[in-house]
Amino acid sequence: MSDIATASHYLNEAFPFDGPTVSYVNSAWASPPLDAAMTVVSHRMVLVAAPLAAVPYTYATRGSRPALELAGTAAAAEITSGLASFGLKALIDRPRPYETLTTLRTPAGGEDSKSFPSGHAALSFAWAPVVAYDEPALAIPAYLLAGTITFSRLYLGVHYPSDLVFGAIIGLASGYGTIALRESLIKSGVLPAR
Repeated sequence: MSDIATASHYLNEAFPFDGPTVSYVNSAWASPPLDAAMTVVSHRMVLVAAPLAAVPYTYATRGSRPALELAGTAAAAEITSGLASFGLKALIDRPRPYETLTTLRTPAGGEDSKSFPSGHAALSFAWAPVVAYDEPALAIPAYLLAGTITFSRLYLGVHYPSDLVFGAIIGLASGYGTIALRESLIKSGVLPAR
């Protein structure tokens, strides 16, 4: 068994609840309205539009510089989490749940990348802490949307729960790390003070 196949195999062994959980959520909760809603929430454009939706709010309430800081920090966090998660996808090479659990429904269709970790979870939980940090009034909606996007991937049968958890961890680390880097650059004078 190759190292890559071994890594994917160990994930399946380490998280025996993954298959039963995705199977249960994918079938027991199935409904046409949820299929439609989860397909929309899971669309890649939502990952781009969600953090950008906070920018006009920031601009209207605090001006152009905070709005640019929010946009730049969210973009940097998403890029960081995207590179990490897609690098791990290539390395781990875990098949999607619907590729191994043939009874799963895929209302939004299949995916062209591997399963572990979830890129959607990583990207969602990368921008959510940035929005929450810069705009505390938007913290709850930001994390609720990130959680909904992440859950949609389980519901749609394209990720195991462990893919989502590790994707969210990567995203949170990227988001908080990017915030810390920005604040450090401001404090050290590399970026102008507010």
